[in-house]
Amino acid sequence: MNHPTPETWMEYLYRELPARQHKDCARHLEDCAECRAQVDAWRSTQALLDTDRGTLAPRAGAFRQSRLI
Repeated sequence: MNHPTPETWMEYLYRELPARQHKDCARHLEDCAECRAQVDAWRSTQALLDTDRGTLAPRAGAFRQSRLI
């Protein structure tokens, strides 16, 4: 079985693939537990990053303030 590359999966997750290729990847996920597990892990990471997005970015003045001390 030919598995899509990690790069292709990233494009799939970000919906950057042409419609036909996106469908092919979705069909592959239905049949391949290995790829499905990996894509699910990436989806979980995406969700975690989306949830924490506000806490990950430093405040605009934080760097300047720490340099003055």
